[in-house]
Amino acid sequence: MSEAAVSDLQVLCYYAYVEDPSSPGTPLFYDSRPEALSERTSLLGPDLCVEAQMNVQLPQQISGAASLSVVVQVPSDGRLAPAPNVLVDLTPTCASASPASGRTDASGDFSSTITPVSGCGDVSVDVTARGDSGTAVLAHKTVTATLGADYAGFITKSMVGTRNDGATIDFEYSFSLHVRFAADGTPTVVSSSGSMSENAASPDNCQSFDPPVSVSGSDTVTASATLSGGTVDGQLGAPLEFQPTDVSLSRTSTVFDPANGCMSTTVISTTTTPFPDPQSFVGQPVIDQNNDITAIDFTNTSSGNCGPPGFTYTCTTTGQLVPE
Repeated sequence: MSEAAVSDLQVLCYYAYVEDPSSPGTPLFYDSRPEALSERTSLLGPDLCVEAQMNVQLPQQISGAASLSVVVQVPSDGRLAPAPNVLVDLTPTCASASPASGRTDASGDFSSTITPVSGCGDVSVDVTARGDSGTAVLAHKTVTATLGADYAGFITKSMVGTRNDGATIDFEYSFSLHVRFAADGTPTVVSSSGSMSENAASPDNCQSFDPPVSVSGSDTVTASATLSGGTVDGQLGAPLEFQPTDVSLSRTSTVFDPANGCMSTTVISTTTTPFPDPQSFVGQPVIDQNNDITAIDFTNTSSGNCGPPGFTYTCTTTGQLVPE
């Protein structure tokens, strides 16, 4: 840098703080005696020669009140050291800060609680550090956070059904689910994928044929499906209902058909949306003693009409969504 490109103050600061490059920490020009360093600070302190180093931390995504932490450091004896008693001012947008200003402690730390207001998609906080009110700014940063909360996990559901004529049916679901809640608690599906299998069997429909026909086996259905997508309904902190909407299904049916001389007939069909046997999965919020939602729990066991019509079921769901 040319001499004309720097100010007299910058030249003085350079000579006051420059170190020997071959021996970091060793003064190149200035007097390193304690009394000389103290005098240097009073004449050419950090507020004149260098901006303080400030680290500001705020979660990238928040759904309620969140902690903001500030650490301020200044050069001292050739290295960064905590900056106590520095005035920190916060100017939040779409949020409130408590406290909105204060001084750093002996470790150079300051913290505040940021609480978002309704009607915004994100918040920002301007953070300014000064030696005192009205003095030059030592450091300035702006941090932002989107409003919302992500929950994700794995869910399984088993539906085992029986019928008076001895027919049985078994559905097995397993899928991953990622849900995002907006600042107002409204959920949307970020991603969902998984599978469904179906196995059904019933006495072949030729057993009551007149005259009886000797056949072996039973009518059977096997199916598998790939699940993708879905809809959610509910609010953060209230029951959440999820229903798959997109599916690619392959079903194989073997039927002993009286119209065909009770010969077995195999039918293979492949379908896509809509989901052939719509099922909803309902999760309940798990709230701890601090009123934080630690999970959305889908674990549930029920019986009766909890599956497709025509059978009596025992349905068991397990799984949780937890904060991302």
